[in-house]
Amino acid sequence: MNNVVLHKNMPVIAGNLKWSQELRERILSQRNQFRHINHQSLQTKEANLVFQKCDKMLALIDNYDQQIYSLWIESLDAVCQANLNQPFLKWNEESGLYSMNFNPELSSVLREVKYLGLLKGFNIADVALHLYSKRAILDMCVENWKLITDIYNKLYASILEVEFPLVEHELKKINEQLRPATETLTWQTEDSWEYIQQTRQLMQDLNSRMQKIKCNVETIHSIVQDWSHALFILHNKYDSATLFLDKEEKMMKYYKFIQDGGESIHQLVEDNLHLFYADDQADEWKVYAEYIDHIILDGFYMTIKSFLQYLNECTETLPKSPPQFEVQLVLHGCELSFNPPLDLEKRNNFCDLIEESINAVYKMGSKVKRVAKHLGIDTYQQEIDTMSDLAVMRQEIMNKVRRAVDKAIKYQASFDKYSYLWMNDRKEFMRQFLLYGRSLFSEELEVQADCGLPKCPPQLEQFREQINIYETLYVQISAFEDVHTFGWFQVSIKPLKLSLLNIIKRWSWIFKEHLLNHVITSVNQLLSFITITEEGIAKKVQDGDYAGLVQIMAHLMAIRDRKSAANDTFESLKETAELLKTCGQQLSEHIYTGLATSIDDWTKTQWKQINVEQMDMELRRFAKVMKTLDKEVRLWDVFAGLASMVKNMLTSLRAVTELQNPAVRMRHWQELMNATGVGFVMDADTTLGVLLALQLYRVEEEVKNIVDKAVKEMAIEKVQLQNILMSKYVEYFFVGVCSWQKKLMVTDLVISMWMEVQKTWAYLQNIFTGSEDIRNQLSEDAKRFDEIDLNFKELMAMIVKTNKVIETTNNLGLLEKLEVLQQRLTHCEKALAEYLETKRLSFSRFYFVSAMDLLEIISKGDQPKQVNIPECSHCKFGELMIVQNESLETKKMAYVG
Repeated sequence: MNNVVLHKNMPVIAGNLKWSQELRERILSQRNQFRHINHQSLQTKEANLVFQKCDKMLALIDNYDQQIYSLWIESLDAVCQANLNQPFLKWNEESGLYSMNFNPELSSVLREVKYLGLLKGFNIADVALHLYSKRAILDMCVENWKLITDIYNKLYASILEVEFPLVEHELKKINEQLRPATETLTWQTEDSWEYIQQTRQLMQDLNSRMQKIKCNVETIHSIVQDWSHALFILHNKYDSATLFLDKEEKMMKYYKFIQDGGESIHQLVEDNLHLFYADDQADEWKVYAEYIDHIILDGFYMTIKSFLQYLNECTETLPKSPPQFEVQLVLHGCELSFNPPLDLEKRNNFCDLIEESINAVYKMGSKVKRVAKHLGIDTYQQEIDTMSDLAVMRQEIMNKVRRAVDKAIKYQASFDKYSYLWMNDRKEFMRQFLLYGRSLFSEELEVQADCGLPKCPPQLEQFREQINIYETLYVQISAFEDVHTFGWFQVSIKPLKLSLLNIIKRWSWIFKEHLLNHVITSVNQLLSFITITEEGIAKKVQDGDYAGLVQIMAHLMAIRDRKSAANDTFESLKETAELLKTCGQQLSEHIYTGLATSIDDWTKTQWKQINVEQMDMELRRFAKVMKTLDKEVRLWDVFAGLASMVKNMLTSLRAVTELQNPAVRMRHWQELMNATGVGFVMDADTTLGVLLALQLYRVEEEVKNIVDKAVKEMAIEKVQLQNILMSKYVEYFFVGVCSWQKKLMVTDLVISMWMEVQKTWAYLQNIFTGSEDIRNQLSEDAKRFDEIDLNFKELMAMIVKTNKVIETTNNLGLLEKLEVLQQRLTHCEKALAEYLETKRLSFSRFYFVSAMDLLEIISKGDQPKQVNIPECSHCKFGELMIVQNESLETKKMAYVG
């Protein structure tokens, strides 16, 4: 029976007894079954032997039960008495920790009694039953004492050295409270529950406050860690070549973030002061305040160190690492310099900016007041400034910065060979070139000043050489890379490159300009000679008019003299023209001429009759064409002036659209004159040019305010009429006031509806009357629009016959006609939109094209070359290929994506 397999979770005694009981029941059940069988085989000796062994086995089981139970009963009383008389707790003097003194033997007894009660045939001892009757109280005591000891031990182990003096008196109080539990109070002590509750409450109170204190300290750690994270967000580590040094505004926000964190820390420390029940003048609290100071200082130290490490990484040359800092090499007048400057003598130089960036981070220590006020130091800046390892890192960074600056300055010197481009006077050079065919040396200039040098005007070939020199130099400079990299540091020469290219073009232009002027002057002189000569020869000479005959002979002699020279002149001019043709590009005159002509026509138009939408489209078309010009042309002053003219005109047109509002009265025009400082007479003959003279693009906001005021005043005028109706004296005027109210309401409705109809009609007219393709595709809608167009023009003809607004707008049936026109126009507009949608469905890239551009493409589908592709450049067609359809007689062309 030594290999008994007990039931799971059952105690030893009850488990053994349970096992023997099950074995007994199994034997008895088998034997009883045999007794019910009446067979002669059961009357044999062998059968009797089996039954005898069965009885013997049952006797052994009973004996086993008696032995197991007797052995347990013998020591039960001693075990219970000895363990119940033990104190509740044990205290380890060496570690200072408590442990619960409830012997596991008592728990074993309680378990045995519980399971024995489930078995049958056993009389449980009184001492065990007595112990089991107190199991509920014992369980409560065990759980509470375990909780108390766990809290105390965890708290005692977690209290820091700086915290211990602040809670020492409370720990002593708790130890005094626990002393009886370790000496006199035992598990048999009656009425100990109140004592246990008091002890637990005392323990939980201190533990709760200490948990809050610990949580506050963790929050302080989190705040100082956030300072470092916020700084790295400010200096984004993953911005290549663009670590901007001008972060004053962001640093101010960062300082505010630190100050807010400092205030939160002080509030948390103040909370801990109350949780400790401490005195802020006590030495124990001063030590604790210095401990918090160290946490904050460590946070500052780690933040600054992380930033310096980051800067150190940024100034390291690593494989495949993009540059982190960039300066620009620029040309200011006749001085070649860096932006920011690299010269240490100049303000805001690159080294100073790096130094200031580091100083700005260092200054974070001055943004938080010290927690340890008793030290007499306001902030943490003093300690930060004396951290030696940070100073070493800082010096290492600045040394690398200065080495990079030296390399950049040496690189700058490589451009000295081009200094003549911006240092030499072009006019003086051209003067010497035209006199001597070259530039004079300083010694020659002295000789020329004293006694003069023989003049040697340049030939065409010398002009060609000079132009080729600068054109070659232009190609050479254009091939320069925009940036030059020195590991972690790069110099952008793009501004200098653009300046040099512009200067080179100006040098080249002075020679081209001279030749161009020479050709123009020579041709003009020849034309003038021909004109004068033709007029002189054409005069009739009367008989005897000797003077007239002499004049004609003089003209003939002049022709003879000029003929031989003319051949040479024409040959020279031809060669010069060929030279001018092979070099340089001119600004297309048709652009400026076309724009100037359009603007001149517009400015002469009466301002109320202008088509703002058409003008806006025309101006935007000019702007798009200008964007297609070469980059070199964009550097010219004439290009800048033209672009400014178009931009200002677009802004002025928006203001003119606002001023066309019918609510604007003469008093509002007077306000506009006062705002612009320009006076004029506003009447029906006022042209757009008069309004443009006001420079409306400068006062666009004022125009909006004036028009808004006018609209509100019109609303007030209507309200005033309503107020008259509410007067008690209106009886005599009632009929007239009601009539005026009705007329004004109709006028307002008619004007609003007219503006809607006019806007839609103007939009659709350009489409249905200007595109045969759309008229063919939408034939029914085109016919419908023709009828609408005729009806609307008839209405306009009727309206212009009278200048009286009230009379015109209150014409019977006018509002209804306008509403019908608007409905019909909406139907045409919807049909057009559906038609465009079918085109987009058939060619999905049309979804990236505006409606106006799509109409432009569709209307010129048979002549694709006439489609203004630059105007549609935003649609991103990709590569456009022209497919020749040889099978068509007209050889139509189609664009495919």
